[in-house]
Amino acid sequence: MKRSTQHHKGINTLKAMVFMLTIVAGFYSSWASAGRCTSYDFQEVGNWVTESPQYNDIVRVRISESCEGGRAQHYVQLWKACWSNPNGCLWKATSVSRSYYGPGLQFSFKLGFGGHFGIAYTDTRDSDLLIMNMTYNWNGQPSYSKAYRLKRQ
Repeated sequence: MKRSTQHHKGINTLKAMVFMLTIVAGFYSSWASAGRCTSYDFQEVGNWVTESPQYNDIVRVRISESCEGGRAQHYVQLWKACWSNPNGCLWKATSVSRSYYGPGLQFSFKLGFGGHFGIAYTDTRDSDLLIMNMTYNWNGQPSYSKAYRLKRQ
């Protein structure tokens, strides 16, 4: 049984329409998602300061978010108390991720004298209070941990 020319034209027209709709949908999808970023809504994002800094303590923390490739990336910057600056000296900046060990964010970094690990999370009763537990591992020394309480700035 031979199909009519009209039938073939109808099929070809339908294929062309589906092809064009696919292209338009792809352009619309790219346009609609441009400038958007998948975020995780971390409560910890912000600027934090210690209430009563001590010598060699972390005195300031900034947890920030930026959009890279359509995904939110999070970073932590730490300032330690230092003699040359009453607001602290920038000690380290590194990326953070959601903690595997409970609520909050986790990060780790190496300095010339060892590697360190931190977990930061907001207090469940006060979202303007950041609890940060740091474990310091200085080469050749026993590791030790210290908890910091920082207020949102």
